[in-house]
Amino acid sequence: MFISSQSARLDAPTAYGRTKWRIEEEVLRSGGTVVRPGLVYGGCTRGLFGRLIGVVKFMPILPAFVPPPKVQPIHLDDLVHALLKIVENNSTETKPVCLGAEEPISFSAFLAEIARSRLRQRRLFFPVPIFLVRAIGSFSNKMFINRLNLAQLNSLFDLSPMESASDLQEHDLKLRSMRAGMHKSGCDRRRQLLREGRALFVYLMKQSPEGALLRRYVRCVELLRDGQPLKLSEFILRFPTWIALFDTRQSSAANNELGWRLDAATVLA
Repeated sequence: MFISSQSARLDAPTAYGRTKWRIEEEVLRSGGTVVRPGLVYGGCTRGLFGRLIGVVKFMPILPAFVPPPKVQPIHLDDLVHALLKIVENNSTETKPVCLGAEEPISFSAFLAEIARSRLRQRRLFFPVPIFLVRAIGSFSNKMFINRLNLAQLNSLFDLSPMESASDLQEHDLKLRSMRAGMHKSGCDRRRQLLREGRALFVYLMKQSPEGALLRRYVRCVELLRDGQPLKLSEFILRFPTWIALFDTRQSSAANNELGWRLDAATVLA
């Protein structure tokens, strides 16, 4: 099995992409399997993902390239799970297996998600035309080009979209949401439970709860229920007063899950 790259192409703008494509041809000719992952994120903050976190962390304003280059992220754990499945299935592939988000997103959206879900910060974006970046590179010395990582940027600008839906379906793979994957553990279930608990307590108590109370709420839901967060909208989480519209504890629908959790929060409070 050969782990290739989304940038692998005969006419790729970088030697990296062209070399990956040549190795792909050799592996497929020999009866091996080629896997093309999209932009891999999650896990330890190393490699490209680590560098991107560093950039987002220390730059309050980030570039939004125009036209926007598209990426297809995949969490590291999902990629490893997919590789193991392919090996276990012992499937013979005649073409590269493409693994990444079915719907490409802009590179700026990926950076914004790092800021929001990983660093819990907000970043401003300013438009930067791609032709301007390339023009600067063509008139700059080699040291400046290396510092700018122009080769990597060109590879990003020329990424071709992958058709990953069929490969994901064939191997019965479901990728986690990028918001969940950006969490250090690779899962934001407890963070969602904490936000849910905060909304319920604000609705009941008319004030923000202490951290210890929120942690007790999470342990309660994990111990006595299924441990999964309710599907409350972002609007409700931000404005808990509107929970009154769905509070049916005094009606015949008193056994609904939201009602149970409101009762539990009342007892805890």
